[in-house]
Amino acid sequence: MKKILVLSIFLMTVLFSFTVIAQKISLISKSFKISFPEKIKKLVLDPLPAGTYSVGTGGYFPTIDSVFNKLSIDGIAGEVIIELIDNLYISPTDTFGFFLNGPIPGAGPNSRVIFKPAANKNVTIEGSCFAVVHFLNTNYVTVDGVGLTG
Repeated sequence: MKKILVLSIFLMTVLFSFTVIAQKISLISKSFKISFPEKIKKLVLDPLPAGTYSVGTGGYFPTIDSVFNKLSIDGIAGEVIIELIDNLYISPTDTFGFFLNGPIPGAGPNSRVIFKPAANKNVTIEGSCFAVVHFLNTNYVTVDGVGLTG
């Protein structure tokens, strides 16, 4: 009888503790919300034609943000290769870093976006925010030549 009483008290303590912990976690998750910026929409799209485009000093796009904005708003018309030509890219210090808000208009199995370093370049993308590069609702994107550190 004593064993059953001790066992039931132990189980009640464990279940009560688990319930309290679960309630606390639920409160924490409800208080932590991330809201993403709304995607800009245009009536007439000017998609990026198929081809290779450079990003960086002297490139077709000056920054990663500028190419992400183009892809997010106007989309693509064929396979697009984005070459990073600078050695260092520093992400914006807001919560999202470099932020690609998908889906990318025109992207599909035969119409992909490929990000890669230019030939003979050792490219570093760094930042100190929640995410350095953030892809939201994005498909048909390949990031080539990635090594993660830090």
